[in-house]
Amino acid sequence: MNYENNLHIFSERIISRMKKENLITKKGKPDVIALYNKLYPNDKITDELIKQDRQKVTDKTRSVSDWIKGKYYPRSIKDIMDLCNILNCSMDYLFDYNECSQHDIHFVHDYTGLSEETIDKLSDRISREWVCGALDKLIPMQTFRYVLFHIFEYIKERSRLKNIGPDYDVELIISYSDKNCGNYLGEGKFEKEYHELEDKIEHQEFQINKWFIQTISSIRDSIEKSPDTN
Repeated sequence: MNYENNLHIFSERIISRMKKENLITKKGKPDVIALYNKLYPNDKITDELIKQDRQKVTDKTRSVSDWIKGKYYPRSIKDIMDLCNILNCSMDYLFDYNECSQHDIHFVHDYTGLSEETIDKLSDRISREWVCGALDKLIPMQTFRYVLFHIFEYIKERSRLKNIGPDYDVELIISYSDKNCGNYLGEGKFEKEYHELEDKIEHQEFQINKWFIQTISSIRDSIEKSPDTN
């Protein structure tokens, strides 16, 4: 295991977890005072103190502010432990060893390639039963795997199309190229590439619909063929 001395990453991850734990101001910025009060509940900064002595508040929160800004690491292991407990993350995450905030989430991420956001959605207590229940039936089905494959291809082609120009306006882009780029694309190559992408996207849409219908049909057939459990 190798930890890196990277204050920028440390700062980014503190800010990310502060947002996740709703330790932010009304403007969406990290709330230094809120984090300080969580870290030091026996020495809280009150609204009255904020009104009376702003300099004292600044002095009290300077260390916490420096952590958030990526100037310094906490000096004590207790501060690091408390910080992890408050931000609901592991030390490995804060110090750039793990990409995900928790070890179990990182394990799932490494094994499946899913993002932490997706893993959070899958493990959500409210929706876990029906989301995971449906996926547990769908993922083993070859037809559904075809649906996912064509959705993946669709996303790639759509992204390529978007990167070609603004709002997919072929005539506008070609006109802009003629005026500003000396028609370097020439011989309708740009227009040809654009329309080829459009054809690929249309094909992917057709395939997604086709395989999704077949997936639904397969689900219906499997239910009808299953033994009656009533």
